[in-house]
Amino acid sequence: MASSSYINRVLQLIGRPSLIMRDYQRKVVESYTEGKDVFVCAPTGSGKSLTYEVAPHCFDFHRFGHVREQATTVIIVVSPLIALMKEQVQKLSERGLKAVYISDQKIDMTSIVEGRFNYVFGSPEAFLCQHRSLLLSDTYQSRVGAIFVDESHCIKKWGKEAQAGMKAFRQHYGQLGQLRSLLPAKVPVVTLTATATLGTRKVIIDDLCMKGCEVIIENPDKPNIKYNVINTDDDLETVFMWLVDEIKLKQAETPRVIIFCRRRRHCSELFELFSVKLGSHAFYQYEHKGQNDDRNRYFAMFHSKTDDVIKESIISSFQKPNGIVRVVFATSAFSMGMDLKSVDQVIHFGPPSDVEGYLQETGRVGRDRTTQSSAILLLYKGDDDDIIQAYRSKRPQIFSDFSDDD
Repeated sequence: MASSSYINRVLQLIGRPSLIMRDYQRKVVESYTEGKDVFVCAPTGSGKSLTYEVAPHCFDFHRFGHVREQATTVIIVVSPLIALMKEQVQKLSERGLKAVYISDQKIDMTSIVEGRFNYVFGSPEAFLCQHRSLLLSDTYQSRVGAIFVDESHCIKKWGKEAQAGMKAFRQHYGQLGQLRSLLPAKVPVVTLTATATLGTRKVIIDDLCMKGCEVIIENPDKPNIKYNVINTDDDLETVFMWLVDEIKLKQAETPRVIIFCRRRRHCSELFELFSVKLGSHAFYQYEHKGQNDDRNRYFAMFHSKTDDVIKESIISSFQKPNGIVRVVFATSAFSMGMDLKSVDQVIHFGPPSDVEGYLQETGRVGRDRTTQSSAILLLYKGDDDDIIQAYRSKRPQIFSDFSDDD
């Protein structure tokens, strides 16, 4: 395991002096600093991001023999969503660390090219297209310590054809292996995800040429999450009126709920229902003749077409224990990899396409292992029987495909 004395000094330098690294985190650090590729599957909230936060100083220690006040190593972090990158960069910057994200938009790259940042976040599209030359620069050829692929299950989920003849949702996720040819062969790749079946693990390892990598698996089962399946043929008003009533009664004290929808249309239908039924009760400190909008509404809608400003407002609210937004109607992208506060219930309005996606989304709750959380799956007549059967399985069967046993 990595030496406690130097790791403790690194934790101080990155603004985390009170943290005690978990055994699996130390194993990840030990592996990549030895030049090994690492596949990591660990539950939401278990501290996967810490493994790359410490990386610049850890690589410097192994290069120079001591921990430097200002690290020189650069870490590449591949991330799927702008919102997630912004959150991570903000958190690192608030602790005095030098982090930046690049997108597929035109930005001033001068300071980034010069290597003034230790953490460079970007999407697959940004690194493989617009900013491909960045990785080929002399600075990055000599100073990049490792490539971290956050939310690496997206390689299979978004980078592959959903069906024969259909284009991948984000084809560059299926081309991430090219990063290995852009940087020196000695640069290790570390993949991070909360849920990966044996099949998904194989796709990730094969795509990123990680043969012989260190595989580190933490059980994704969170004992504090209670799973429930409810059959219903009732209309939306009947199904969700309890939550409407709860908002009326408790307002800003309403327990937080995420409702995942299979389609944007379902998000819109729920948003309209709650708007009509709640009226002025939908808002915090409702102003009769004033402006009432997304900034003081107790519920919100989050999907690919939601305005970026509104997305940021929703995310910001959900990251505060006492944020105004108490209920979100969302598609799968909401909250991926984010540090959400005090969310103890998630409801699925119909099943996701597979159990892996379901566990990824239910993992948004239960971050506080001392608090009981619940995941409710609403099933309607006509939902896919094969998928439903998987959800009805005993808990050990649901998690069996995430085992680290080969």
